[in-house]
Amino acid sequence: MTVGELCQWQGCEKEHEHPIKGLWYRQGSGDERVLVEVCGGSYTKFLDKLLSDDIVLDLGTHVGSFSHLALRHGVSAVISVEPDPTAVELITRNASKATLVRVAVVGEGRPKIAEFQVNRTSTWGNSLTYKREDEHVIFKVRTRSMLSLLKEFRPTIVKIDIEGGEFDALESLEWPSYVRGLTIEYHYEWCGYPDARERIERIHQDFLRQGFICEIKEVYGLAELATYWRKDV
Repeated sequence: MTVGELCQWQGCEKEHEHPIKGLWYRQGSGDERVLVEVCGGSYTKFLDKLLSDDIVLDLGTHVGSFSHLALRHGVSAVISVEPDPTAVELITRNASKATLVRVAVVGEGRPKIAEFQVNRTSTWGNSLTYKREDEHVIFKVRTRSMLSLLKEFRPTIVKIDIEGGEFDALESLEWPSYVRGLTIEYHYEWCGYPDARERIERIHQDFLRQGFICEIKEVYGLAELATYWRKDV
């Protein structure tokens, strides 16, 4: 099997009935690491709270593991948002019933086209904000604001893992009342923002001010994972 060849994940010895067994990924890349990350720990606790009438907006879909798991939980609809053109085939295989939107998420008033950097080998950490020094390729991608996606799809659940793009997309955002829960990976200084930790705290306080309760906030590799639920959920 060659590096980059598409193959199906078979789990590991400790987890014989793994929920993402059979998902497609690129051999020799960082895809497998992301598959394991998304189907474990705090993400699992978050997914277990999904309801059959939820509409899930998956921002930063990567190869489609979170979208796949949300569909397995029987939600009403999943919208997978991913700008990386190299991930399209994997998303369509892994989350075929999701609606795929091929854009990068940005703040209000940003240019409609942006440069998106993709690592040739690791395939994770692909970003609008992080200026890579490793082997990478740059794609011109379409952008949409967070607010426009919320207005169009009216999700009840939002998952955000956009590798540093969360700061531009989320700061000063007023969340509509129909969003009942979110899970977010906040990224540290490596993503291109030296003041990342201060910005994380501002966004976190904005959620609390708007009536959300933070259920989990923990270091998660090179990021900080947080989940928020409306107080009445």
